Amino acid sequence: MKRIAVPVLTLSAIMFIVMTGASAISPVLPNYAHNFGVSLTVVGFVLAINNGMRMLTGFPAGVLADRWGRKPFVPAGMLITAAGALVSWSAGGIGTLFLGQALVGIGAALYATAALSMIMDMADETSRGKATGLYMMGYHLGALFGPGIGGWLAYSHGINSPFMLFSILAATAAGASLILTRETRPSTRKIECWAADPHVSWRDIFTRKLGIVYFVNFAFRFGFHGLIWTILPVVIKELGLDSRVTGLIFMTLGGLTMLFFFPSGLLADRLSRRNVMLPGAAVAAAGFFLFQWADTVSLIIISSVLLGIGGGFVSTIPAALVGDLAPDALRGTAMGFYRSLGDLGLVVAPVILGFVGDCFGLPATFLVTCALWTAATLTMLWLPKMPPVTVPGCAGKGASKVIRS
Repeated sequence: MKRIAVPVLTLSAIMFIVMTGASAISPVLPNYAHNFGVSLTVVGFVLAINNGMRMLTGFPAGVLADRWGRKPFVPAGMLITAAGALVSWSAGGIGTLFLGQALVGIGAALYATAALSMIMDMADETSRGKATGLYMMGYHLGALFGPGIGGWLAYSHGINSPFMLFSILAATAAGASLILTRETRPSTRKIECWAADPHVSWRDIFTRKLGIVYFVNFAFRFGFHGLIWTILPVVIKELGLDSRVTGLIFMTLGGLTMLFFFPSGLLADRLSRRNVMLPGAAVAAAGFFLFQWADTVSLIIISSVLLGIGGGFVSTIPAALVGDLAPDALRGTAMGFYRSLGDLGLVVAPVILGFVGDCFGLPATFLVTCALWTAATLTMLWLPKMPPVTVPGCAGKGASKVIRS
């Protein structure tokens, strides 16, 4: 881990910069869109286009990162994001804002997929969990600080000012990534040594074990973000509480989840990924389950604490598993598909849970998320029982071959 600590922390810091800008626009985007005189339905489409474009672009981004390398797509994606934020800042109508947010989503898919593939390349099976945890801490730390900065800017300098900040930060991160990062895509010689079959195909990223990891990511994104962003604010309002409670819950969830990124990765490197992820998934399941009866602030906070702790485990380890299980020649492709399915959960959760809530009431939405996450937790039983074992390989110093149980 020591040999990759500096590049991992560098990528983490770069992600902190860009995510601070990305989250700074979140408090103002709905009202900014609504100021153009459009309906709430159109506002909803503007809010959804970012996730939608990330979902559609994630898999192609992974394919491109495998073919042409990781490094070009980190600054390129950030520059596209900076351009999208600038278009949004200067928007004279809802169509221009829609275009700007679409560009932001495309850029995010490119840089996030390439950067996470870099982490998987640099780390091996003994350090991949810790490296993923460190990387994601920077990513989410920006998301924790950004909304407060964006809200202050909008109040002091106009509702569109956070978009200009986002553009500047994304361009700054692009320059930093261009100077401070290096290409990590495994060489052809190294790939052929590591792979059991040098003639790998796309079938190798759709194995049963990787399918489980993809499903876990989808289910958690669907349940965690769908429940918190779509349903929880409604529940809090029905209890007669104000937005301050919503903000407290969001901070609790975000802070706890981030706090457990590195410890969960550390444990996953020392123990089996499955044996660490299963208890975390069970804690998250308890949070989902308890939300059904959370009719007081105390119960809502307890449920949020459980969900936040479990989320710290389930957010980190699946990404490390993709790095463990995917062929080296197709690691970027597998990571792109992994991210696309997670973004799919973000896109469909508000629609499905909103429909369920309208037709069957709010308690039914908690049953749906709890059932989906329980199914995802059970599928983890089919993941490898033991951690991967790394033995000397044939491609020279630093190469290895992975034996997976």
